[in-house]
Amino acid sequence: MTSMIQKGARRFYASFIEPLSLDEDARRREYILNVLLVGSIVMLVILDATAMYHALHYGSAYHQVSPFVFGILPVFFILLYAISRKGHFTTASYLLIAAYFASNSYAAYHWGINLPTSLISYALIILMSSILVGTAFSVGITVLTALFIIPVWYFQIHGVIPTQPQLFDDTDAVTFSVLYFLTLVVCWLSNREIDRSLGRARRSESELKRERDMLEVTIAKRTEELHKAQFEKMKQLYRFAEFGQLASGMFHDILNLLNAVALRREATQSETAAKTAKQVENFIQGMRKQLDHREIRETFSIVDGIEQVIQLILYKAHAEGVRIMFHHDPEGQLVTFGNPFKFHQLIINLIINAIESYESIPKDPSANRIVTVAATRENRNVVIRVEDHGCGIPFEIQDKIFELFFTTKDSKKGLGIGLPSVKSIVENDFKGSIRLESQPGEGSVFVLIIPIETGAR
Repeated sequence: MTSMIQKGARRFYASFIEPLSLDEDARRREYILNVLLVGSIVMLVILDATAMYHALHYGSAYHQVSPFVFGILPVFFILLYAISRKGHFTTASYLLIAAYFASNSYAAYHWGINLPTSLISYALIILMSSILVGTAFSVGITVLTALFIIPVWYFQIHGVIPTQPQLFDDTDAVTFSVLYFLTLVVCWLSNREIDRSLGRARRSESELKRERDMLEVTIAKRTEELHKAQFEKMKQLYRFAEFGQLASGMFHDILNLLNAVALRREATQSETAAKTAKQVENFIQGMRKQLDHREIRETFSIVDGIEQVIQLILYKAHAEGVRIMFHHDPEGQLVTFGNPFKFHQLIINLIINAIESYESIPKDPSANRIVTVAATRENRNVVIRVEDHGCGIPFEIQDKIFELFFTTKDSKKGLGIGLPSVKSIVENDFKGSIRLESQPGEGSVFVLIIPIETGAR
């Protein structure tokens, strides 16, 4: 039984009450209007039945509203309801308020302006005007009500406008109760729809905030991916630019080594010639590693990698009057697992930076223009130190040297990519760490700590 009642109520709501407008504010007004129209039709049918009962009961003594009037009014309200369901609910709202105002004004004029039910009805009409149409319209209705009731009241108390006997006193309590109930229903409907609108607004705001947060995360992630991709591209271009700067010196060194091989073979010094040929081989391997950017991971010798880098940049060091000294334990096995090409890249960056630290210092044969590279084993780590006695790095910028695009060099010599690239390779590719120790005017030391690994992690 309960289920059938619920189904019937849902069908009734869908057929007669549910608003058809798409706009949220319009739906709220249309919903309240439909409830009032349906309620008015039901109320007028009840009043018509009551009037007919009184007319039959009192006969010729009945002088109140004719049952015929109460029969016509429901037809009028049904017409308003049809207008509303056709999508013209604003027009229906104006006509509804006009009908209530006209009927109530007639009652006040006919039975007395001080009739309590008329005064309460005017308050209800003003409230309906504000909810169904808007505040400006309700102000107009209020002014119109005052302009009507003041002169009518004045003429009635002075006998200019005669009044008929008031409605049955025994129905006043019922009438007041119905008016109070209608006022409550109108207020409840308005507040209910406003609360629903606020709830939808809050849910929409919450969903928008969640979508905004997700969008921010997506944008941040995408920006980081693009940043990494651009950084990789720039590192590759930087590597080629670096190779271009060293090209003339490298080819000069290759020619010197090849000449040495030829001269030593002519002198039948096969052992020395073989050693020089090995140097050429190491040199060419170093060039390959400078240009290669493949994602190869293997176990490799840190000592061999550093020696290949030194061979590559000897010409640049000689041009600056800098000597490169490499110290390592010849018996220690300094190996790690990772990308040998990236290791090659970070070492060449550090040594070139060390060489360039002497550029601002005048060349003096007695000056200590040395770059010292040392590789030692400490427990399960290889510690690599690249030290110079050049200009040093000011204290105020030492925290910024690993930031992308930060550089103290001329734009033609540096883009601020080298040291950030070194830090990225050390931390991400070799799971190690790097730190700087520098005294302005005395020199700098970059200390790398790389775990010793012999297989894939």
